[in-house]
Amino acid sequence: MIGSALVIDKNKLQKRQLALFFILTYAIAWAFFIPLGLSRAGLGWLPFQLSIPVMTVLGSFAPSIAALLTLRFTEKRWPTFGFTSQPARMIVGFIVAPILIAITFSVIPASILTTGPLAKLGWPVLFSGSVFTVFTIIGGPLGEEPGWRGFALPRLQQRLGLARASLVLGILWAAWHLPLFLTTAWSSTRFPTYVLIVTGLSFSMTFLFNLSGNSVITAISAHASFNTTSRWLGGLLANASIRDNPAPELILGLAGWAVALVLVLVLATRGRLALRKRTT
Repeated sequence: MIGSALVIDKNKLQKRQLALFFILTYAIAWAFFIPLGLSRAGLGWLPFQLSIPVMTVLGSFAPSIAALLTLRFTEKRWPTFGFTSQPARMIVGFIVAPILIAITFSVIPASILTTGPLAKLGWPVLFSGSVFTVFTIIGGPLGEEPGWRGFALPRLQQRLGLARASLVLGILWAAWHLPLFLTTAWSSTRFPTYVLIVTGLSFSMTFLFNLSGNSVITAISAHASFNTTSRWLGGLLANASIRDNPAPELILGLAGWAVALVLVLVLATRGRLALRKRTT
């Protein structure tokens, strides 16, 4: 009876934590994103100009702040975010992350989009450090991943299982960006296509996070690599003949889902998304 009560209490606590986390994450971020979208940088309903980079970077720290506040409110403690207790797995995940993301969202789309030989693609761009900028890290990964993957993903996996947790988190992650689509220069991708891309990415992020032993550093590396996708893809296709249709953004989304369903779910992890059973 005591064991059952503890399980029930833990389930209630997780449910309360997840609800509070997502409410705070949206509320904090949208306090920056909505004024930005309504300012002259977006719809122009507010009579002032706001900086898209500044406001998006400030809002991007909402998931981490929400995780801090949620644990403080519900457990009266501050989190450690589990940067990893398994260094070997973290190193493996850190190395695999940029390779998987580059193949999924740059190499595969470039191979589909070009009408010429693959040898004509600009392969050296994949090994160039010039594609990385300061916004590669602070423009999302550093502020978001301690919350999305470090806090929310483990709890969602326990409640929903791996595949459903990846899908739910991907949808909530994509929808969290919705006010930014009111701006004129944040993204050229239509929102439904953006949801397709981000949900596919979410499965790969789950795989990499679990592969690395729940390392937030690996999640940051994967997210930063995804932020480099446009520069990798642009470099690959710089001197190549390109198809008129379908749109590159749609190819990215379909490639992400193809890798999620085939590589991650079936081949790489036998349906377990790299989560290993732990014995106690």
